[in-house]
Amino acid sequence: MSRPPLAERLGRSVLTVALVGFATWTLLYQLALVVDLPATATLIATLVVTVLALLAGRRFAPGPDGVAGTPPAGPSTLLVLGATAVGTVLVVVDQRGAALTLLLVAAVVALVLAVRRDRAGARPEDASPAADDAGTHPLLWPVGWVGAVASGVLSMFLIRPDGDDAYFVNLSTWVAERGRFPLRDTMISPDTFPALGAHSPPVHSVEGLIGAVARVAGVEAGTVTYVLVPPVATLLAVLALTLLVDEARVPVAPAGLAAALGYLWLGGASGFSVGNFFAVRLWQGKAMLASIVLPLVLAAGIRLVRHGTVRTHLLLGAAVVASVGVSNTAVFIVPVLLGGMALGALALRRVRGAVRLAAWLPYPLAAGAASLVFAPRSPTVAERTAEGFDVSSGVTTRFDVLATVPGGHGGLLLASCLALGLGVLGIRDVTTRLCTLGAVVAGAVVLHPAVRDLLESAGLGAVAWRFWWVLPIPLLVAGATGALAGLVPRGRTVVAVTAAAALALLPLVDGKWTGSEANGTRVATTPFAWKTPRGSYTEARLVERVSEPGDTVLAPWDTSRVLVALTVDVQPVAARRFYLPAYAATPDAHAGVRDRLQVFADQLTPTTEAETTTLAADLELLSVDTACVPTVRGAAVALLQDTGFRVVDAVGSITCLRR
Repeated sequence: MSRPPLAERLGRSVLTVALVGFATWTLLYQLALVVDLPATATLIATLVVTVLALLAGRRFAPGPDGVAGTPPAGPSTLLVLGATAVGTVLVVVDQRGAALTLLLVAAVVALVLAVRRDRAGARPEDASPAADDAGTHPLLWPVGWVGAVASGVLSMFLIRPDGDDAYFVNLSTWVAERGRFPLRDTMISPDTFPALGAHSPPVHSVEGLIGAVARVAGVEAGTVTYVLVPPVATLLAVLALTLLVDEARVPVAPAGLAAALGYLWLGGASGFSVGNFFAVRLWQGKAMLASIVLPLVLAAGIRLVRHGTVRTHLLLGAAVVASVGVSNTAVFIVPVLLGGMALGALALRRVRGAVRLAAWLPYPLAAGAASLVFAPRSPTVAERTAEGFDVSSGVTTRFDVLATVPGGHGGLLLASCLALGLGVLGIRDVTTRLCTLGAVVAGAVVLHPAVRDLLESAGLGAVAWRFWWVLPIPLLVAGATGALAGLVPRGRTVVAVTAAAALALLPLVDGKWTGSEANGTRVATTPFAWKTPRGSYTEARLVERVSEPGDTVLAPWDTSRVLVALTVDVQPVAARRFYLPAYAATPDAHAGVRDRLQVFADQLTPTTEAETTTLAADLELLSVDTACVPTVRGAAVALLQDTGFRVVDAVGSITCLRR
């Protein structure tokens, strides 16, 4: 076997080092949570163990058995084409449930047909491939590197703030400033109140890694999060997609990769789209899961289905561990993905391959069990009601799950339908094709309305849409490009480029690119800007400067959410109102009082004597030391002065007072 080109060797090596290194960090971080190991010591140990692990294994080297075949023949192709046409019509007439059922049935039938062909000893898809399909396209990895670097650079200039940073970046900041990994709340208390149940215990390790790196480098955790992580993570995401397209042996693969990148960058029509969890949000763990780690789980799993060597086990094990390390959502998604891939392995009659995949299920399941057992209890309805929170709605799902990731309308939805329908025809590697089909089956089952009802009853309704990530839509976009190119005997490159351009640009029809202002994104003039709401960074700096360590601070939400990323020396009344009901089970947190004060800071000035008296009592109860309100609300400033505060400074849109 000839030596792969430099671009390919470098890409595979970068992915392997990053994957093994982060998986090692995750395991040592989780150990540190138990034995209280300092962050810097954990980071040093990670470097040592990673080197040893890399010496024991090798990169994602291309395997001799990853050979492309011809497209699925006869009934399979007709089944896919017919199902795609009918499914697209059903989606257009807003029968999404029926379309999902059709997708599920078609994928199951395709798996059954694969089993029957294998038993008959006739597998036309394994016939000798055409010369231009036999291996990696010479331009695939160069195109992948160009796309990775360009996407990484562009990500540095795009700012799309996200409210979840009030928790995640704050966790990194605590590690950077205190040097240890917290197990309790650090947003509104100094590691005192119970942590949020949804993220406790914090088995996800990426925030701890960011904090540890910031501590060693002597920079703020927010700088590492917002300036360093996005370009690096975006580059890894594109390389991971390139690897997956390579493993799939997509015809005219560079065009397919370009189509997939276009789908990601131009898919801003839905806030849930895969593109919105790509470059514009890749400092968050859940986005890393969707864009980097799950593609690597699929690629490594495919290798393990073929051969159960130490190297392939090491790579899949690292990918599974890394998935939990970036987001605790992985404890739900990865078992479904592995189960779907096992279906594909069984369709190939590789029972041992399916067993090897199942052997890695205990880790995410154990992490999920730990979260269930050790998480603080959720407040009861009575406790939330007592704190004044609205608990009248029992509906956890506030949107149509089937209109999230694939898009609710327009070109993004159509591109998603074409990818989900035609994509498998362009995946020439048989193992990848059937494992992808298995993932589609597993994902479609979990997304089906009947199963979603069970998820809602288990309290998972609000995150059920994330099971769309089990379906590798970007890979299927690339596959659809290859499938269209494969329909013609000549001029395939021209057809592939045309199809790629059409699929890449289709999401713009009644849509927008992910960097659009209409998508909540703005373009920065410098790559060093934090990805925070406009003006909030300067205002948070003012609050930090005028406050003393240990102070409790009341400020508008946009300012408070950045303040907790700047420092843990002071605590805001509320880093995010959305989180406050979770503190209702902790009487000392006074969650209802915090909610009232945050409403005052954000928008509502008391007008009656009773309301004014309540405000003064609330400020006293929480011992608020610094209070900041919008400067244009002069009545709010005067009211704070009446309660003993004095103006100390003003910047941007806020005025800060102390007492």
